[in-house]
Amino acid sequence: MKRFVTRLAVVVVMLSGNMFDANAEANLKAHADCPDKFTGTVTKVSELDAPFASLDRLEVEFKVDHSTQGQFRPKRTLNVMKTKEHSFKKGMSYKLELQDDLICNVKQVVTRT
Repeated sequence: MKRFVTRLAVVVVMLSGNMFDANAEANLKAHADCPDKFTGTVTKVSELDAPFASLDRLEVEFKVDHSTQGQFRPKRTLNVMKTKEHSFKKGMSYKLELQDDLICNVKQVVTRT
């Protein structure tokens, strides 16, 4: 019985290792498939009041300062969920990576004076 439990434990560890590798690979692929990348300054942040909405959403307007990938558009408007992770402030600059206007990655651009 002890031998069976040991073999079972080895199989479980091997399978769980494969799951983590697959998750890491999926995250990398999803991150690499974000074809729209730009740096922009927030010009307006407004809350969206939709009836029967269960999630708080924001409409964030950007003046595009620099487009590194994808079609250049001088202005972008995104609808995002209101979270602590994505707290956009008017006048601040952000580097964004998008896929179909959904945020893959966002970083605040820090300017030094």
